[in-house]
Amino acid sequence: MKKVLLSVAVASSLLLANETQNISQSIIQKAMKSYQDKNYKVALDEFLKIKSFSDSSKIDYYIGRSYYELGNYEQALVAYERVAINEPNNKRVILETAQTYFMLEMYEEARSRFDIILADPTVPEIVKSNILTRLNSIDSKTKKHFTNFSILLGYGFDTNINNTTGIGSYSVYIPQLSTNLNLAPDKKKDSTFQEAGAILSHIYKYNENLAFRNGVTFYTQSYTEDNSKDLSLISLNTTPIYTVGKTNYMITFGYDHIWYDDEAYLNNYYISPKISHLINDNLIYEGSVKVTKKDFFKPNSDKDSINYELSNKIMKQDNRYGIFGLEGILGTEKRDKTTRTDVARDYVTLRLSHTYKLSSQISINSNISYSDIKYKYTDVNFLSKRDDESYNLGVGFSYEYNKKTTLGLSYNYTNQNSNHEPFDYDKQVVKTSLYYNF
Repeated sequence: MKKVLLSVAVASSLLLANETQNISQSIIQKAMKSYQDKNYKVALDEFLKIKSFSDSSKIDYYIGRSYYELGNYEQALVAYERVAINEPNNKRVILETAQTYFMLEMYEEARSRFDIILADPTVPEIVKSNILTRLNSIDSKTKKHFTNFSILLGYGFDTNINNTTGIGSYSVYIPQLSTNLNLAPDKKKDSTFQEAGAILSHIYKYNENLAFRNGVTFYTQSYTEDNSKDLSLISLNTTPIYTVGKTNYMITFGYDHIWYDDEAYLNNYYISPKISHLINDNLIYEGSVKVTKKDFFKPNSDKDSINYELSNKIMKQDNRYGIFGLEGILGTEKRDKTTRTDVARDYVTLRLSHTYKLSSQISINSNISYSDIKYKYTDVNFLSKRDDESYNLGVGFSYEYNKKTTLGLSYNYTNQNSNHEPFDYDKQVVKTSLYYNF
């Protein structure tokens, strides 16, 4: 009797094993087909079923891969670690673990495992190339200091050098100076000019949210026909930048020292809080406030003033038509310890800009602006308050010769209408430029 019962038990066990094996094979086939079809959710469910009655490193590997493809990197890491317990030298698992640590932004852990794979001479070149790309990305993400140095060389022609409206008119890559360089209005005079500049910038990335941007700019412009109009400057600025989600909060502290006609002319001290918000992938809003203290050197020290400016800007990127910018500026200038009537003023500026890539190397940049400038006090010579309207049109082409060298050609037209005749003028500037990044 006992022998009969034992035979029945053995037979039942064998039947159950065969049935389980049949079910397992069916689930494995479904799991692998779903995985190959990139239906990772179904594949994961089936692999988890298999694991409930067949615990193997191969199943854990596919569970990890499915979790990874679904973006659940923590669970993928758990699965790979189970495989590593039994197969610590499995290069495929080490590579997948490194990739998972990379996605979790655990860069040092990822780097150490990538290095293990690179040390294996049997690893295919294509795999090594992909790993080096990842390591470069890790270096970029973990790098703290970023430094850039570039130079500018330019040559141009100005149809009216006696009315120099400011450095910003020449599209130089330097801070926009709130400087009024309109001196004694002389007869219209043209001249060629040369310019040179050097820009050193440094960014220190303290953490993922906080960075510090610092810059130094040197710039000089000299005229062939009249060196009394020559201009030079040095500009220093530092900007803490705090990032939260899609928004950057920053505040710039800056200093400019300007020489005019080889003599010290003006010191600017300014502070400018700014916010930049990514509304969506194609739309950015920027808003800023700028307060500038202007300290002139003698004999122009009676022009000292404080300038307050509010700017709002929207930039729209269109994959077909390029980048559009619309900016509105409101400003007021208050005279400081002076009674001059040509210093204090209120102004409003509207500016529309557009950048369009004609090819991978050639871009066209254009802008048009309107400014209305109203002076606050009655001029003792004209017995009226000065009122200026300024129209500006600019267009430029840039050619990226290589990653370090860019060539530029630009044209700028300015027309200023004023109720005080000496300040009524127009001018045109044509310039060629060379930018080189080290």
